[in-house]
Amino acid sequence: MAPSELPTVTAPGRFLAARAWRQRNRVRVWHWAVRFAISVAVILFCIAFVDHPLARFMHEHPLLSYHGHGLSFIPVAILAGASAGVVLVGPVRALRGEVPLFWRRVLFAGLACCVALTLKTEAKFLFGRMAPGDWYWHQAAPFADFLPLRREGSFPSGHMTAMWSIAPFVWVRYHWLRVPWILASLGVSYALIAAEMHFLSDLIGGCLLGGTIGYLFLVAAGHPQKDKGRG
Repeated sequence: MAPSELPTVTAPGRFLAARAWRQRNRVRVWHWAVRFAISVAVILFCIAFVDHPLARFMHEHPLLSYHGHGLSFIPVAILAGASAGVVLVGPVRALRGEVPLFWRRVLFAGLACCVALTLKTEAKFLFGRMAPGDWYWHQAAPFADFLPLRREGSFPSGHMTAMWSIAPFVWVRYHWLRVPWILASLGVSYALIAAEMHFLSDLIGGCLLGGTIGYLFLVAAGHPQKDKGRG
């Protein structure tokens, strides 16, 4: 059977496959919850002790910001690819009445990126955090640079949200892309911090938001399908 095809199973087989899917993903969700809690703790630590000193250092060493700006376009390319995947794969496969597993993952990855970026926009307004370039001239204390519901802020990073909404699909299905993906993420992070667009915690927050949405869509993409020829 080709790896891109979904198996056709009988009713008892569907029941067993669905139960195995639920059991497997309970463990995965628990692991993800632990990672989520650790990420939140790291974000709070960065806000309290890392963000402002790092932003001040970057502002006072402008030569560092001259390099790597092109890396910030990597998430833009990912967003364009995700949008194209939704537009091209979704309607075509829907009209044909079938979505093999590979194209199902492509479609769900694109949807994850779009949903994550929508939530990112709402979160930016909800938190209303000053960007490093603005903060430098006010020097607000840690956590005092958040102005909830007053402005569209820098937390979380949209660039990292876009990248890491696709990351779970890469991480689970294409292991050989893990290292390049991490290196690309580090490059984009450096470009955004050096350009005074984001604090470090903004980037981690974007990874957390995008990765969480991406993981949920990855789980949904792997749900056992019903046999359309029966019942």
